[in-house]
Amino acid sequence: MKRSIPIVVVALAALVAAVANAKSPPTPPAGTWDLSHTRLTYAGPGVPVRSVVMRLVPRRAAFTPVCDAAQCTISTVVTTTSGRQFKLKLTPTSGAYYAGSRPIRTGVRCRGRKLSALVLMTARTIERQQEQGTVLLGTTQVSIDNPGGCRLFHGKRRAVRKTWFTGVQV
Repeated sequence: MKRSIPIVVVALAALVAAVANAKSPPTPPAGTWDLSHTRLTYAGPGVPVRSVVMRLVPRRAAFTPVCDAAQCTISTVVTTTSGRQFKLKLTPTSGAYYAGSRPIRTGVRCRGRKLSALVLMTARTIERQQEQGTVLLGTTQVSIDNPGGCRLFHGKRRAVRKTWFTGVQV
């Protein structure tokens, strides 16, 4: 019995040290932000798959943090460049940002089925040093996978549009 007590004490001390050194959760973005795209990449087939992916790129996002004692999540309403709106939930990650994803039905059909796009979004806020205020930074990735043998993909496996953005609060 005496031998197990030091092991428990050492384990508890290590746990307390790990919690003390853990990163504090990132500040959740709040409010409505206009997104300005700083870098865009695309890999995949041409029209019509490319045009569908391009129309799902976010133009504006409204963030509503929902916090409890353990963590904050962010209910997000995204408006795309085509004016379509959808909701997704962002949760904190091990890095200093929030991330979430959502599948969205598209109007593109292949073999009689509508294809779905997966929208991934990351966001974080940083404080500006020179000017007073907060800046939103993040990425979005919109991807559509080829279900297999779909002619629209011209032999490609998937279409991926990645966008890096900064945000200005509205």
